[in-house]
Parts: sequence; C-alpha cells; structure tokens
Amino acid sequence: MIDHPDDCMCELCQKKRGTYYNTNFETGATLLKSQKDAGKQEDRVWQYFKDRPGQNIPRHQVEIEMGLLQSSIVRCLRNLVIEGKLIKNDKDKVPMVLGLQGKMVHTWTLAPPREPRREQRPLF
Repeated sequence: MIDHPDDCMCELCQKKRGTYYNTNFETGATLLKSQKDAGKQEDRVWQYFKDRPGQNIPRHQVEIEMGLLQSSIVRCLRNLVIEGKLIKNDKDKVPMVLGLQGKMVHTWTLAPPREPRREQRPLF
C-alpha cells in the first residue's frame, strides 16, 4: 500500500476525503480538514441508513438523531443518492411524512443492491 501525503490530490485520496463543496474558497490545511470531515459525515449517514434497512427516513430525523447541520445532511443525502447508495422516495409511491415545520417532506431509503455485471460474450 502506498503512503500518500496529507495534501495528496490523487483520485483515491480525494475520494477518502469526501465530497466537499468549497463555496467559501478555503485553502491549504483548512480545506483538507473540511474535506476529511465531509467524508466522515457521509460515512456516518450511510451507516445510519444501513442500520435501518427498509425504513423511509426524512432528512430531519437524520439531522436530529445525528446532531449534524441541515446543510451537511442535505449534502450527504445528495451525494449518497448520486453514488446509488440511497434513493429519494417518489412521493407517488411512498407517502411523504409530516416535517418539523408542519409541511409534508420527502423520505430516503437504502437503494436495492446492484446485481453484479454479467460478462459479455464475444460476438464472433
């Protein structure tokens, strides 16, 4: 295994640091810390859903139980949906739930496991 420096920008190291949208233009050590923290948050949110298979969970439930900021939860949920790990439930198929502000809100759930890719046979 290769030992990478903390400021390494290779694809593997960036993936480990997580998806951090640097909207406040951080640099250097501050940026690296933010990237690592974002990655840890995604791992924690992913584990939260894995511990509750089959449950339809609204954002505010994750927010309250995990003590993370709303913006962090929104980022984590979005990234986990993009990665195919979570599904944002369709309001026509899964009922929305009452949110903290008295409005109906969406829920998320674990995505079904992907089937392994079958090997393609040669054409000739």
